[in-house]
Amino acid sequence: MSKGFTLIELLISLTIVAMIVAVVFGGLRVGVRAWEKGERNVEKNQRERASLDLMKRQLASLYIPKKPKNKGAIKAVQPFFLKGEQKRLTFLSSLAMIPGNDFGTVYAVYSVKPAEQGEKLVVYEKNTSLLKGKLNMPENDFYDLIPQAGSIEFDYLKEGTNWLSSWDSETPPAAIRIVFKESPESAPIRVIARIEQKPEE
Repeated sequence: MSKGFTLIELLISLTIVAMIVAVVFGGLRVGVRAWEKGERNVEKNQRERASLDLMKRQLASLYIPKKPKNKGAIKAVQPFFLKGEQKRLTFLSSLAMIPGNDFGTVYAVYSVKPAEQGEKLVVYEKNTSLLKGKLNMPENDFYDLIPQAGSIEFDYLKEGTNWLSSWDSETPPAAIRIVFKESPESAPIRVIARIEQKPEE
């Protein structure tokens, strides 16, 4: 009886080893991809949470102009004051979000737009001292704040628990609620910014 390996036995052994190596590396590859996807999801969730927190703080710092005694003069202020819809919100704030607007009051616009899958939230912001009474907002002045979401909506608290889908008044709502869904199937995240009702001097 021969004590050595035949060529066929050697080939079979090498084939088995190659299959084992392929299975091991295949498992490693799947594991690495799953880990990378998990890391991307964690980073995405952190960015979304940070963006929602920035929005909450900016809305809580809503600038409420003191109502002019001259009734006609309010028209000069009102175009820059809060006006809210479910997919769009414009307001004045004493807190800037975009670098470069580090002083004074800013005019901010949150706008929900269609995305490749679902919706996205874009933001426009400009110091009121640079507006000079004009609302010229080129599309390239909007920045993606949340580039991908299932849905994003705004609600406005009138009083008690009476949430409205729009707001167009000279007085601010008691609170503004951001309803964010990462995907159409996911549970909504609700972020509420309570509004200080005292007008600025």
